[in-house]
Amino acid sequence: MTTIETPDGQAEPDILETFKARRQYLAEIAGRLAETVNGLAMVDLRDSLRALERRIRANDFKVLILGEFKRGKSTFINALLREEVLPAYAKPCTAIINEVKWGQEKKALLHHSGTSGGPAAKVEEIPVDQIEKFVVIKDERDGKPHSQFEKVELFWPLDLCKSGVTIIDSPGLNEHETRQKVTMNYLANIDAVLFVMSCEALASLSELTVIDSTLLAAGHEDLFFICNRFDAIRQKDREEIRAHGTKVLSSRTRHGAQSIFFVSALNALDGRLEGDSARVASSGIPQLEEALARFLGTERGRLKLRQPFRELKAALQKARRTLPERESMLRTDLSVLAERLKQAQEPLTRLEKQRDQILRQIDNKARDVRRVVAAEAVGFFRDAASSVVTWSKEVQLSAGYTIIGGGSTKEQIQRISGEVMTSLCQRLETTLATWQKDELQPLLEEHLKDLSEDLAERIKGFVVAADDVRLNLFSGGIDSNTANLEQENDLGPVERILAATGGFIIGGVGSSAIGATLGYGEMLKSLIPQIGITLITTLLVGFNPLILIPAMLAGGFVQGLLKQDGIAEKVKEKTGERFSVLLLSVMNERADELGDAAAEKIGEIKSAIGSGLESELRSLREQVDSVMREKHKGQQGVDEKLRNLAATRQSIDALDAELDELMAAVMG
Repeated sequence: MTTIETPDGQAEPDILETFKARRQYLAEIAGRLAETVNGLAMVDLRDSLRALERRIRANDFKVLILGEFKRGKSTFINALLREEVLPAYAKPCTAIINEVKWGQEKKALLHHSGTSGGPAAKVEEIPVDQIEKFVVIKDERDGKPHSQFEKVELFWPLDLCKSGVTIIDSPGLNEHETRQKVTMNYLANIDAVLFVMSCEALASLSELTVIDSTLLAAGHEDLFFICNRFDAIRQKDREEIRAHGTKVLSSRTRHGAQSIFFVSALNALDGRLEGDSARVASSGIPQLEEALARFLGTERGRLKLRQPFRELKAALQKARRTLPERESMLRTDLSVLAERLKQAQEPLTRLEKQRDQILRQIDNKARDVRRVVAAEAVGFFRDAASSVVTWSKEVQLSAGYTIIGGGSTKEQIQRISGEVMTSLCQRLETTLATWQKDELQPLLEEHLKDLSEDLAERIKGFVVAADDVRLNLFSGGIDSNTANLEQENDLGPVERILAATGGFIIGGVGSSAIGATLGYGEMLKSLIPQIGITLITTLLVGFNPLILIPAMLAGGFVQGLLKQDGIAEKVKEKTGERFSVLLLSVMNERADELGDAAAEKIGEIKSAIGSGLESELRSLREQVDSVMREKHKGQQGVDEKLRNLAATRQSIDALDAELDELMAAVMG
C-alpha cells in the first residue's frame, strides 16, 4: 500500500510505509553497533543488541478486532483487507482466533491447542479455502463448545499487512472464556483495538461491560469504536443514533469523538470488490483507515521506535565508557593489571552480596503483594457473595414470561434462571472493574511505589560501588582523561541496569513505551493495569453462564419451585442464593490464584533486574580477562588493538549521529 486512500479521493505518502522504513533503518543501526562492540569484548552487550535488532525487525503493528456476534465484524475486517478473506460465521462461539499477516503466497497455518508442560503444539498447513471447516467448534464438553485448535495464521498478499500490520480477528465476545483468552494472550501486546458494534443495537450493556472491565482496565485508552450498519438506520434517525453513540463512547477513548466512526462495512467491501469508488467513499471506512494509519504510524510508531532508541543510546554510552577503560588497561603493565585484579576480588564479592540482597528484597515484596492481594480478594468474594441475592432481585426480566403450569413452566423457569445468571455474571464483572480501580489499583500502586523507591536506593549503591571497582581496575583509581567514568548520563541507576538486558520491555507494550519515555518509576506504575487485568481474568475463570446454568438448575431446583406462588421472583431469589454459595465455595482457591498471579508479575521485575546486575558484574571481568589475554600475546598485538580503538571510536560517533538524525525525523 503505497498511498492512503483519503475521504476526498486524494493520495498521500503512506505513513505506515514510512514507519516501516525507519524501523528497518533502526534495526540496521542496532546490528552495526553489535558488530562494533563485539570488537570491544562486550559479549553481553553484543548479544543484547542482536536480540534488540531481531525485536525491532519483528515489531509489526498488531491490531485487534473485537466485537460481539452479529455485529458485522467479519465483513468489516474483509472490507479493511479489500477481499473476502475471512468467513462470516453462522453461529456465535464457533470460531477461533485468526491472525492475518503478510505473505507473498496465500497460506494458512492451523495451530493445535497445546497442553501446559507438554510437547509443543502441532502446526499444520491447511487449504485456505477450507478455513471454516477447521475452525468451527464441533466438540462439546461440560455443556459448552471446545476446540482442539488455538488459532489460524493466515498469510495473504494484502497491502495493509505488507505495510507492517497484523490483523487479529477474535471470536465474538459473547462468553467469558473468549474474553479471557483474548485478554491473556493479546491485550498486553497489541497496538490498537477496534471495537465493532452495530448501530441497530448500539453500545449494549454487555459491550460496555467488556470495554470498561476488560479494555480500559488493561490500560487501553486509544480505542477505536466502529459503529457498523449505519446505512441500515432510517435517514431521519441517523443523527439521533450518532449523538447517542458519541455521548456514550467518547468518554471511553482518549481521542473522544475522533475515534468513533459510523460506517457501512458491507458497502465498503462490495464497493471495493466491484470497483465502485463512490460507494467506498460514502461507507465511512476510508476515514477510519486514515485515522488508524495516522495513529499507528505517528503516535504508536514513535513509541515503538523511542524504546529501542533509548536502549541503543544506553548501549552507545556503555561502549564509549569502555573505550578509555580498554585503552588504559592496554597501556598498563601486565603485572600491575594482575595485582589490580587481585585487589578487586573482595569488592567484587561484596557486589555479589549486594546483588543477592537486592533480589531478596524483591522476593520479600512479592510475598507481601501475594499476601495482601489474596486477603483483598477474599474480602471481595465475601462482599460479592453477600450482594448477589439483592442483585438477583433487581434483575429486570425480558418480556414474554407467562408461567401457567405444566411442562412450559419448567422450561420458562430454566429461561428465567439463565437470564438471571447471565445478568449476575455481568454484574460481577462490572463490580470487579470497580474493585480493581478503587481498591486493588491503589493497593498495588502503594506497594510498587515502595518497591521502586527501595530498589532505586539499593541499585544506586550497587552502581556506585561497581564504578569504584571499575575505576580501580582500569585506571588504578586515578580519574584521568583516558579513564573518565563520570560521563553525562540521562539514565538513572535502575535504568542503566535494566538497559543492559533490554529491561525496558517489562510488562508488555504499554508499560514498555512508558518506561522508555519517562523512566523506571513510571514503567513500574504502568504495570498496575497489567497486573490488575491478569488478576481479574484469573478470577473470572469458570464464571461462564454456559457452564453455571446447568449446575444451578440441577438437584431439583426447578421442581422445588413449580408449586410456589410468584415463581418468577422466587427463581430470581433462589438463583442469587445459589450463586452466592458458589462464590464462597471458590473464594479461597481463587484468592490464592490471584495472589500467585500478582507475585508472578513482581517476579518478572526480579528476573530483569537480576539479569542486569549480573551483566554489570560480568562486564567487569570480561574487560580485564580480554585485555590480559591480548597482553599475553605480546606488544605487537597490543599496539594493533590500540589502533583499532581509534577506528571503533569513529564508528561509535558515526552511529550515534545517525541515530540522532533518525530520531529527529521520527519526532519531528
